Amino acid sequence: MPQIKQYDAPDLGLRPTEAGISATAAAARRIGAEYSDIAASKAATGHAIGSAISTAGEVGVKYLDHQQISQGANAFANLTNAKSKQWDDIAKNADPNDPTVAQRFLTENLEPDLEKFKSSFITENSQRWAETRADSLRTHMFSKTSADMATMAGQAAVINSRRTINGLSSTVTGDPSSLDFALKTLEGSTDAIVGSSPNLTGAAAGKVRSDLLQRGKEEIVKSAAMGYIQKTGEVPPWATDPKYAPYIDGTDLKQLAQAAKYYQRLSQSEDRAARVTREYDVKLDFHRKINELEAEATPKNEGEPPTLPKDAWNRIRQLSTHEGAELEPGRLKSTIQRFETLANRLNKPEPLAAMSHSTTVDLLRQMRTPDDTRINTLDPIYKAYDEGKLNNADFGFLKREFNEMRTPEGEPITRTKKDFFSAVGPSIDKSNPLQGKLDQSGKMQLYRMEWDINKKINEYRQQNKNPFDLFDPSKPDYVGRPDALVPYKTPLSESTKSIVQSLKDLGRFTSPRGQEAAPAAPAAPAEPAPAAEPKPVPTKPIKDWSLRKPGESPADYMKRMERSM
Repeated sequence: MPQIKQYDAPDLGLRPTEAGISATAAAARRIGAEYSDIAASKAATGHAIGSAISTAGEVGVKYLDHQQISQGANAFANLTNAKSKQWDDIAKNADPNDPTVAQRFLTENLEPDLEKFKSSFITENSQRWAETRADSLRTHMFSKTSADMATMAGQAAVINSRRTINGLSSTVTGDPSSLDFALKTLEGSTDAIVGSSPNLTGAAAGKVRSDLLQRGKEEIVKSAAMGYIQKTGEVPPWATDPKYAPYIDGTDLKQLAQAAKYYQRLSQSEDRAARVTREYDVKLDFHRKINELEAEATPKNEGEPPTLPKDAWNRIRQLSTHEGAELEPGRLKSTIQRFETLANRLNKPEPLAAMSHSTTVDLLRQMRTPDDTRINTLDPIYKAYDEGKLNNADFGFLKREFNEMRTPEGEPITRTKKDFFSAVGPSIDKSNPLQGKLDQSGKMQLYRMEWDINKKINEYRQQNKNPFDLFDPSKPDYVGRPDALVPYKTPLSESTKSIVQSLKDLGRFTSPRGQEAAPAAPAAPAEPAPAAEPKPVPTKPIKDWSLRKPGESPADYMKRMERSM
């Protein structure tokens, strides 16, 4: 509740026994009394003297009236100003719903100070003047507080009604069908708010009521229309009903039509976004399940052959009914082909190590090339494996390299390895004129270097060392040092021997089924010798000792050589 400050009337400085005029007046009265006695005995002389003394007393009283009124006028002005400010402060911070604020100010604050003001005057005339001024200030403050209380009451009605309007607007936005009920509720609430206010009467009450109802119904009707548009994307059919015409004009109808178009587009956009999100989630789950299945087929250790999960085909059948199979049919088809490759390939012997190593180097280059020949799926790796160009060790190695290239941790080191082999590769693969198309020793050396570097990278990671130091020329373990590359460069004499040896190996390392036995350790730099010399197999005479023909692939060349044996 607001606190009504107490005002003390200023001291006017009036003292009944004041020296000067008060003393003169008292002396005049004494002299008058003494001369009255003398006048009784001496009528003629006393009458003249008494008249003079009476005149002198009246002059002193009038002077005292003038002094008190003059000083009182200034005090009254200050009092009026002080009371006006006090009321303004009270009204500014008062509760607009409290109707007793003005009455308490008049009785507890104004009246005590008016009484103090009047008691400061001692003469009859000045007291009458003070009483008149107090009555005028009392009337003025009564009118002022009444007007302000009416304004505050109107504000209170607006505030209370606003809360009702906001609640009803929210209701019809969520449920446009409750519009008529909301309008009737607003009418009843507004009548109760305005009618119960003791400070709103007559024309003021009527104006407040009409204003509140007009503004409130406009907001409620428009809120209901917007709620209908948000739900349907269309302007409500009742928007042009004459019953609601006072609350929706032509401009409002245009705005509602624009809002309907906006919400139509928004709804379409949300539908597309929801569809895209759902498809993304479906694809993500589909790929996750396929990746889990393929990961189970990947060997856990280097050199081990891939395995086909026992329930692989049942899980593939389940994936065929997955929603993601319709969104990405190629992904499931590729997985089926890969597992068919594994099922077919696992029943066959390993290919020649030279062919597998050469194919591995070629695929690594294609995986790391930046142009259109870059390998972006595992399908080429599975294809080479299916065609018997990759042994189990190289097949697993290529899969791990491919997957690592697409991880946040593996992508940077893969890019670094690509740049490194692009720089040093030609010096190894073409170290003499006999290397290249026919001589595969250069590729074999690159293959061996690839395995050795990967082994060092893994060791660095296990030891919590930075594997990028291996490719930093300023580091002592830089793998591109001239002396570090010497073991991978084949001298001319060894290259010549490699050609002859590779041709001999076509017959010498042929098993009864026509294939070379798998090496015991795929990471070893040189092709291992068989555990036992196989039983000699009759061979045909060599019909063609020519070099590779133009456009002939290494695999085709080797097949031709086999047919010539």
